[in-house]
Amino acid sequence: MLVVRGWLRTQTVARDDITAVEVVPYTGMLAGRDVDRFFRMLRITCRRGRDVYVESLMGSPATVQAIAIGIERWVLSREDDVPPHR
Repeated sequence: MLVVRGWLRTQTVARDDITAVEVVPYTGMLAGRDVDRFFRMLRITCRRGRDVYVESLMGSPATVQAIAIGIERWVLSREDDVPPHR
């Protein structure tokens, strides 16, 4: 189970429900003229047709990409360990 703790709500996503983890331009509450050019966030695509946007994980493209890769590796592994970057 992946737990996404945001600023206003907490969402959970079952590991088997995750189909993709992507880095997308930041569109959260702090988005402005310059912020969305330089910052990225995660979008987790699920089998059930919903996307989970992780605005609370805002950062530079390289940082967010590294976290996305870690989550993808966790999703693909069959071990019962916890996801990275708790």
